[in-house]
Amino acid sequence: MLSSEEWRFAIEDARARHEAIIALVYVGDQKALSLLSLYVTLGLAAASGFVAGTQLTTPLKNVLMLSSLGAALTFTLGAFFCLRALAPATINLPGRSADFWLWAAHPNVKSEEAYEEYLKTLKKKHPLNNALTDRTACALSIARRLGIAAPVVAIVIAMATELLSPI
Repeated sequence: MLSSEEWRFAIEDARARHEAIIALVYVGDQKALSLLSLYVTLGLAAASGFVAGTQLTTPLKNVLMLSSLGAALTFTLGAFFCLRALAPATINLPGRSADFWLWAAHPNVKSEEAYEEYLKTLKKKHPLNNALTDRTACALSIARRLGIAAPVVAIVIAMATELLSPI
């Protein structure tokens, strides 16, 4: 059986971990917003390149248009995954509601019982936050890869278009 001091330590440790996971959710959102802003800007620039290419009369018209379109589509897909990382989700916030503390303050409830209930509730709700951080990390990973892939896609499309175009 834990002493009151040990229970307090256990709860403080669990709270610190819980708050760290909430901070991780916040950081993931900030990263997703930053990437989204970048991808929208780069995607619009690439789409503008595609539209401007329609006015060209050079032999490289198709190369420039298609590579710009490929980059724009890749950045758009990356932005989609940023939005996916930002999708609304249910999270478990630190602390307990007034109902819990009113119950814990009842004369028939022992301190150890309240401590144990506090941790049991945290254990039940903790998977919500873990699932959210996992989902966000996965979506951000895909978004980053798409950002890295966009110039590669543009180059591959440009090379393929040039190689396949009639001389």
